Amino acid sequence: MRLKHLTIIMFLLFFTIAAVGRAEKADEMVVVVDVSETINAGTVRLVGRALGLAEDNNATLILRINTYGGLLSSMDEIIDMLLASRVKVIAYVYPVGGKAVSAGAFIAMSSDILVMAPDTVIGACKPIPPDEKVVSYASSRMKMLAERRYGSGDPRVELAVAMVLENRMYTYTEALEKGLIDFTSPGMDDLLAKLGLADADVVYVRPNIVEEFYSVISEPMIIYLLLELGILLVIFELLSPGTTIAGAAGLVMVLLALIGISVLKPGPVAIFLLILSAALFVLELKKPGVQVFGIAGVITLLIAFFVIYGEQPYKGFRVPEGVIFVAVSLIGGAFVFYMQKISSIMKKKPLMDLSSLVGASGVAKSDIKPGEPGVVLVASDLWTAYSSEEIKAGEEIEVVKVEGLRLYVRRKG
Repeated sequence: MRLKHLTIIMFLLFFTIAAVGRAEKADEMVVVVDVSETINAGTVRLVGRALGLAEDNNATLILRINTYGGLLSSMDEIIDMLLASRVKVIAYVYPVGGKAVSAGAFIAMSSDILVMAPDTVIGACKPIPPDEKVVSYASSRMKMLAERRYGSGDPRVELAVAMVLENRMYTYTEALEKGLIDFTSPGMDDLLAKLGLADADVVYVRPNIVEEFYSVISEPMIIYLLLELGILLVIFELLSPGTTIAGAAGLVMVLLALIGISVLKPGPVAIFLLILSAALFVLELKKPGVQVFGIAGVITLLIAFFVIYGEQPYKGFRVPEGVIFVAVSLIGGAFVFYMQKISSIMKKKPLMDLSSLVGASGVAKSDIKPGEPGVVLVASDLWTAYSSEEIKAGEEIEVVKVEGLRLYVRRKG
């Protein structure tokens, strides 16, 4: 009888333990995030959000890497986050045919487990241009990551450092044979099974609108175009009073460009060139008709952004140089043209006694509503105008008051 009871107790205990084991597995969670395209400020925020989710749920974090690299500063921020993380981090060079190049290889090396899909490659981490200080920093950074992974004195450390000093690239089979990676896996299901996480809940973290914004605004060429186009629109607003949409859009573009510059964290040389460019534009306004200052300002601004590119050794030009030259030439030419126009206007306006416009007649060139600006043609010039009554475009008007460059008008008759 006792034997029967003991058998029943053992039977129940076995199934209780099995049920608890299954429950624990069901509670396991895996967070997956893609590190793809250019590594930049948007990538930093995306990986940070995924890592935070993994740490809050005590989950495993999988970084699916497929990138040619990106910004050195962003790479360092991501590495620092991964090294300080409280959860296991898996780097998976994926999909088949993918790559972990330059900054992507550094991030892969900072993981706890490194896996590669078939036909993938890793390496090519030599900074471009190969500045001595940057190469020294990058090789030391790679050595630290390799020693953390393989141990000090391990011959694999030199193989990892060769990705920087010799710009070495390893295929997935070479990386496996040399022991640089833990294993290979053709897909996510196989990877999770080999990690013992086949039954885990998998959560994919996708970029949100803020992270997408930071990714776009981290492109130096985008910043340059935003800055020049923004200033052009502001000048257009000055030349065509009353078109407040152009002026507002220009100010927004300039603000976005300034945000982008702050994200890139330019060095002192780039900052000096940006300030010098602004000073040259001001001089062009102060010395109308010279044009030399305006042209020099455009050239200096372009050089500043080339310097910013040079300060990011893992960030290359993704747009053909010919396209960049044509775009910059067109925008720069338009910029100098409008600078000349606004300079001429600023030189000419003070010669007119604006008080003499009071009582002058003109024509409304746009609808004018009470409290809202419109455009009128008076004395062969376009002016920003306000009125206490509604005036339709094409109606004759009379100037009743002048404040600065604003006219206050009423319907004539």
